[in-house]
Amino acid sequence: MKVNFPNRLGHASTSPEQVDLLSSQFGFSAAYSDFLKNQNGFNFSDLESISETAEILTGDPESSEGKSDLRVLYSIGTEDPYYDLETKISDPFATFGGAFFPIGEGYGGNLFVEVLHGEKKGYIASLDHELYASSSDFEEFLEEFDLPTNGQTAELADALMDDELGLAWIHAESFERFIDSGVRVDEDMTGFAEDLLSDT
Repeated sequence: MKVNFPNRLGHASTSPEQVDLLSSQFGFSAAYSDFLKNQNGFNFSDLESISETAEILTGDPESSEGKSDLRVLYSIGTEDPYYDLETKISDPFATFGGAFFPIGEGYGGNLFVEVLHGEKKGYIASLDHELYASSSDFEEFLEEFDLPTNGQTAELADALMDDELGLAWIHAESFERFIDSGVRVDEDMTGFAEDLLSDT
């Protein structure tokens, strides 16, 4: 079933000025900026607290087998550090040297990001956290996989998105398409991301 946005399960609204400040600092898309202003995140576990989901979920139950699981879309101003966007962006492994912007994560800890630079700018992907989990810091990760360290963010983004590295699983070519059609739940109300590139 597809999750419809905006819906009533978003976090308490944040100020447009706060979103605009983050946008000016990181350069994420206008569509993601609108999502933060109008929805401000989504936690799939909140579906368990309501009895009527017809206005939030549409379509028939579907299997999440072989899909990338999705537990939460981050919010600004939540007290839970696991779901708080401003807490997340303080982690170097959330922004990857400015190449990505974190938008959510899966049940197993895989980040969902918007690509901020390079050939895949604007794309939405999930990242295999096991690829960098053993690195003590971001610099060690770059060195281990011989990734660019010259400060050229577009070059770094392209290297991180390279299929040979195996870090990124692309789900949509834009946040607008991702949030419109790609956020789903299965028959057990477990969140997952649809792979929309195969639909184009």
